Amino acid sequence: MPKANTHQEEFNVSELTNGIYFLKVNAAEKQATLKVVKVQ
Repeated sequence: MPKANTHQEEFNVSELTNGIYFLKVNAAEKQATLKVVKVQ
């Protein structure tokens, strides 16, 4: 069962090279920067 006040998205990163990416998320009055590491 999903937690309250959560949201999930999937992104196709198959065309991105391996590396570290930063994803900036804005929602209502909140924002977060998430570190994403892509490895093969």
